[in-house]
Amino acid sequence: MRAWHFRKDIAGEKYKSLLQVLLASSAEFAFVWVPWFDTWKPSAASLASDLRPRLTRVKQTPAWPGNRLSDTTARVAFYRSGEDALPTLLRPGSLFSWRGPAFPEDLSFYDVNGNAVMGSVAHEHDGWVLSPRLAKELGQLVTLERVTVEGRDEDNVRGVG
Repeated sequence: MRAWHFRKDIAGEKYKSLLQVLLASSAEFAFVWVPWFDTWKPSAASLASDLRPRLTRVKQTPAWPGNRLSDTTARVAFYRSGEDALPTLLRPGSLFSWRGPAFPEDLSFYDVNGNAVMGSVAHEHDGWVLSPRLAKELGQLVTLERVTVEGRDEDNVRGVG
């Protein structure tokens, strides 16, 4: 399987442009409420409150793009994509700033079939694109590195548990 990795964190106008493309070309986006934070900062609660009208589903799961927990689960919240979500998604300031307890973790985007097209693990400074069409478009905005993903790693980047 092919994937394209972000070579570094994306912030500022490039982050805004990245989100604009992702929101326009995806059906949903999601982030994760991990169980190891007892309390979340007000910035996380405010973000969740502002996005509540877009909430499509919440999934309690041990796996999401880039992560697979062995002994617990996390709450993954999915939201309908759309341009009006942009100001809220800009709040962390960069792709790898989606980290608790200030914000939920690991922003990802999905196509109409529920397949991950972009995933991230913010605390590891890791992010990737799984759609060749999307990689071509995003590659005009940011530096992407094409990689081959095989075996278990393929399930991991897609978020298959």
